[in-house]
Amino acid sequence: MNLILENTNQVEHFTYLNDVFVGLGNRQTDYNWLITNFECNHYPVETLKANAVLLSGEALNEIIETHRIQFIWGTISGFPKSLPIEAIDRSILPLADGNENLWTGDAEVQHPQAHIEIICWDSSCTLLITKDSTLSALYQQYYSDAISLKARNLSITAQTF
Repeated sequence: MNLILENTNQVEHFTYLNDVFVGLGNRQTDYNWLITNFECNHYPVETLKANAVLLSGEALNEIIETHRIQFIWGTISGFPKSLPIEAIDRSILPLADGNENLWTGDAEVQHPQAHIEIICWDSSCTLLITKDSTLSALYQQYYSDAISLKARNLSITAQTF
């Protein structure tokens, strides 16, 4: 199940990855990560100054543990470690800002090789799009205010008609 966390006091800031990863059982090192279409509150490391960044889970973890970075906008796509980092198709760059598909029905992971996407939406909410129901369950257990993205989208659509 895909989830959205918004309108809650369960987090101080929606789009700090430290907090997101706690909700995922700190499994960030189980994946390699492609960060695209992003804007941060600051860029403390040279790595984050590129348009798209591909990092091991360990490297990403070190960055977010060392520097409390808020991703204002961005798509953070997770790839299983069984897929070699050099085999990840870097020509596909998932979007957050401007991606209307996130708000219709049930969104899908944008990168075909990824298993999870964390969408940071204008610092106002976090979307969890995943092919792994275990991650959704962990996240919803930790953040009980996280709700089904599909149900939210259908509810909003029904209100507009």
